[in-house]
Amino acid sequence: GRLDFQDTDRIAADIAFLSAIANQHSEQAIVLANHYFRDIWFEYMHVRNVRDIEENEVIGDPIIAETVRYFRDNYTEPIIISQLASGFGISHVTFTNRFVRITGITPMEYLNRIRMHNACDLLSGSDLPISVISEQCGYENQFYFSRVFHRRMGISPTEYRKQSQV
Repeated sequence: GRLDFQDTDRIAADIAFLSAIANQHSEQAIVLANHYFRDIWFEYMHVRNVRDIEENEVIGDPIIAETVRYFRDNYTEPIIISQLASGFGISHVTFTNRFVRITGITPMEYLNRIRMHNACDLLSGSDLPISVISEQCGYENQFYFSRVFHRRMGISPTEYRKQSQV
């Protein structure tokens, strides 16, 4: 599929720098190339997460549609899937199976994508401390947030912030 990058000027600048140092093999050129390539990769991952979330806008199942709205409105709060399912009068397993059938991912994965999308926005667009960002994205503590972020993005939130501020 096709992805439309939000920050096209940044991506164009990254590509121009990569082209300029393409034939250089010094250690500094390799470090710079790695930096610019990672910046493009992070923007790709960010856009992909946004697209994946937006693709699920039209949902025919009223329970799943309400869940998606609930996640978007309440991602900053602790959410327990079994309690959510119970609120709809269905079992955790039935709820999860319906959610996966409709969206292609588990409810927690969907929620984590929303949280990561917002975390990336806050990391690249603010100077808020990681502890505040982790709270604003629904994580109980910054250490767990950092682990989840690193597992999903391949680098720490601090490194992501550095990389996104080219």
